[in-house]
Amino acid sequence: MLTLDSVEIDNVASPTATVVKVNRGGKRSTLLDAVQVLSDLDLIIQEARVSTDTYWVMIVFHVVDIRGRKLHDPAILSRIELALSGNVSASSTNSVATGLYGAELTGPDYPGLLSELFASLRDNGRDVVESTLWTHGGSVASVIFVKDPNGVTGAMIHSDRRLHQLLNEDGCICDYAASNQAASSSATISVENWNSRGYSIVSVRCRDRAKLLFDVICVLYDMKYDIFHAAISTEAGRADLELYIRDKHGNAISCEAERQRLSCSLQAAVERRAPQGLRLELRAVDRRGLLAEVTRVFFEHGLSVARAEIRTRGGEARDVFHVTDFDGRLPDRRAIVAVRERIGTEQLKLIDDLRPPEMGNVQVAGGDSGMLTLGNRALKSVCCVGNMLMRNLHYLTKGLVRL
Repeated sequence: MLTLDSVEIDNVASPTATVVKVNRGGKRSTLLDAVQVLSDLDLIIQEARVSTDTYWVMIVFHVVDIRGRKLHDPAILSRIELALSGNVSASSTNSVATGLYGAELTGPDYPGLLSELFASLRDNGRDVVESTLWTHGGSVASVIFVKDPNGVTGAMIHSDRRLHQLLNEDGCICDYAASNQAASSSATISVENWNSRGYSIVSVRCRDRAKLLFDVICVLYDMKYDIFHAAISTEAGRADLELYIRDKHGNAISCEAERQRLSCSLQAAVERRAPQGLRLELRAVDRRGLLAEVTRVFFEHGLSVARAEIRTRGGEARDVFHVTDFDGRLPDRRAIVAVRERIGTEQLKLIDDLRPPEMGNVQVAGGDSGMLTLGNRALKSVCCVGNMLMRNLHYLTKGLVRL
């Protein structure tokens, strides 16, 4: 029997998914923490139900692995239970180990930025161990973990959460959303008020993908909204999310400008991790300057990095790049062939074709109806890449960059 502050994992109740039930005393971040645990373990949430009151929260997840199968590995099941109970971290990939510290960089995106960034790190004797980079709406954000020769350890950072925060702080989300209203879309976002119950109802309907629920909840959490009830379902590659929220004062959204801001932020959250361009995977012996060389080759052949996940394990670079041309379109196949020949066809592989991102079409319902700044695009910057980068690294070691 499920009791207060408990986690139950059931492989019998559903024929197609493992059911994970979390029951916990009222805590604002419980839902986000739980979804983060499952996302960090690369599990797919097919369904979810959330219900809360003043003192407790009940969450029921239907989850599968990345191949769509129920979870049977005892080690994974134990890890889920311990992590959801708050006893261990689900993933070490977002923690800073001894001898590493991080920097976060944001600013206008432009072709060649990543090449300049990694070249600056190389020239300053810094070895990149992990990094995640997202671009959206003409902006870029990255969290970078760098090896420190003095063994200094930086702050604990969850990269994905921090990237959402950095891009939300950019200030251009609604301008970008407005300029893309006419773009083809399979995503619909609406925000309506249920005034008689004091809730705002957020509906998100879009193509399903990994970590979609985490991205949506992360933005709501960072915008200081509490989720009291939620119903999430997926079917035939589509996701349907319905969330009942209140603001930090316990009220439904009353301001049209705030409703618009929330809609634009959710649209951005849906889009940031949507498939873009072509996916290239690099597997090579790690060495200083490898990332600078690889990204320079990309730039020289007209490729722009839309997203990147950099990981170094056991002396091997395991990097994933989503690349487009300089205009954000699918790159020319001849450019991909040339890049692979320069870097090594056995080291750099084209994994699969990814469709261009689908821009969300925001629909806002009112009433009571139910990283660096450089280049031609950033001449206002007074610092070079190297100086700005080292300043950010210095700030983090002094504890001035926090989640």
